[in-house]
Amino acid sequence: MAGRATFDFYSVDSVAYKGEDVKVAYTVENIGDPSSIWVEIIVDGSQLIRDVKYLNKYEITQGSDYFTMPDHDVIVDFYCYHWDGSKWVLDEHKTKIVILQVNMSNVTVIVADSSTGGAISDARVELGYETRYTNSNGIATFYVGYGTYSLLVSADGYAIYEEGVNVDSDEETFTVYLDPTSCDQVIYVKDTYGVPVGGVRVDVDSYTKYTLSDGRVVFRLKRARRYTVTASKSGYDSASKSFTACRGDITITITPKTGNIRVTSEPEGADIYIDGSSTGYTTNATINDVPIGEHTVSVKLNNQIKSKDVTVEENETVECHFTFEIPGEDQFYITKEYTDSKVIISGVDTFDDPETEIKLYKKSWGSDEHIATAYLDSNHNFSFTIDRPDKKSITVYAKVEKIGFDRESNELEIKPVLSEEPEFDLIKLISEFLGIGESWTKALIVLIIVLLLLNTIKGLWR
Repeated sequence: MAGRATFDFYSVDSVAYKGEDVKVAYTVENIGDPSSIWVEIIVDGSQLIRDVKYLNKYEITQGSDYFTMPDHDVIVDFYCYHWDGSKWVLDEHKTKIVILQVNMSNVTVIVADSSTGGAISDARVELGYETRYTNSNGIATFYVGYGTYSLLVSADGYAIYEEGVNVDSDEETFTVYLDPTSCDQVIYVKDTYGVPVGGVRVDVDSYTKYTLSDGRVVFRLKRARRYTVTASKSGYDSASKSFTACRGDITITITPKTGNIRVTSEPEGADIYIDGSSTGYTTNATINDVPIGEHTVSVKLNNQIKSKDVTVEENETVECHFTFEIPGEDQFYITKEYTDSKVIISGVDTFDDPETEIKLYKKSWGSDEHIATAYLDSNHNFSFTIDRPDKKSITVYAKVEKIGFDRESNELEIKPVLSEEPEFDLIKLISEFLGIGESWTKALIVLIIVLLLLNTIKGLWR
């Protein structure tokens, strides 16, 4: 008769853990005439073993293989055939179920930056077929059965991490360090004086941003990659610089376009300020390398301050002239009041020394002209003679109210308000002597003149 195969022995584990390698073995004997024997083993619907061998009567063959236990129970089918000369004839079919053995584990995955050690939030973590995202502390948790899993972690700006891990205890923790592929690159823009410049357009490859008031701008760039940064702003020469990303802050310097300001004054010697800051120069002078645009030029001389707004153009010199009000030739004034003249003197100290010398000056622009000298009496009265504007000399009588020293010359500097001494007035003098009004005095004088004339005429007639 034809050969006939039979499973003398077959085996497979009845239980297995997820991810575990399960061994399948068989032993087949030909109990008929010599013939070809076909052994087929199907695991979970897929062929695992297909052996075809020629066996003599009562000859035995053996074989084995492995499969990985999935996350569910598995059906293993054993088939045995013999060849009857024209076709394969099934001799035996046996089935065995491998039951999944489940032990669960709490798995914690911690994701951190390999360069800083800081937690990475919102990282995607895949453990086997399950996916989680890390929280703000860089942690993702899983509850899975024992077994071997593929652990894959990815995050924006980092290289992907992948490895196989074995879960074989109730609590498991895996720490994953991701290598950054990008960083926040800080770029500062300053002028040639080291002052941060805001509102500057900064281009890095195809990306464009504008600096804040502190001259700072931040780009997300690829780590260790070479870039070229270009900074540009109206009123400045553009500047470019090449750098390697993620190796520290970058500073790029832009040079302001400049012009000049020529500052003159009448008279000269005034301190020059631009936009409220001292230039260290006095008129007449040219201030070079002034940034183009609107500026305020101020000059100060003898406590007088004058200002003008100017516009500076590139490589041009703008003229800025000031005229100060020059004090009058004299710092005293002659009044028409017939009162005692008063002298007001700089300072706050009072001198009682009757020998103190008082010098009167005519203060002209840039010079002091000595006019007269007087001495205090015991009552602080003094007098001196000066020329009036009409060139008539008069003597002024005055009383010192306040005096003070000029610190450099140690001389008394005075600023008098003067009244001229009254001229001789005969009518007023007679009126005061007779105790009558000036009109009666005038009438009396006229009468006396008339009488004198009549008396003269009478003498002539004789």
